[in-house]
Amino acid sequence: MFGIKKEEITSLKKMTIDEMHMRGHQAYELISEGSKTKISMYRFFYRDNKECKELQLSTECGNDEVLKILNDCRLMSWDGFKGKHLKNVHDGTMFDLEAIVNEDKTIRAEGSQNFPKHYSELMGWINEKLRNAQ
Repeated sequence: MFGIKKEEITSLKKMTIDEMHMRGHQAYELISEGSKTKISMYRFFYRDNKECKELQLSTECGNDEVLKILNDCRLMSWDGFKGKHLKNVHDGTMFDLEAIVNEDKTIRAEGSQNFPKHYSELMGWINEKLRNAQ
């Protein structure tokens, strides 16, 4: 076991995070474009009985910064996470994450008011980047 390095994320193609809660549904999208990563947040709403998706905020940052936060939050370890809704919790946030990293590795995680370790740090970082872009 000594000398074995945990697998790191060395590249990101795309990551989507859907968050659904009682008051709405939003999606976050990170897409690598050359040396930058585009970060976007979309809001979903219904119009004429059809679900519509509207861009709310968007920004860019360097790929190195994105890879650092993904590795600091240990995103690779989230693969397969299925956080069942906690007993006696009546409301909350559901999430669904899919990321394509290291060229062809897909990471999937989901939960209902039950999140992988460091989820709030990652979402805080994403939201801070978007707020600073306004």
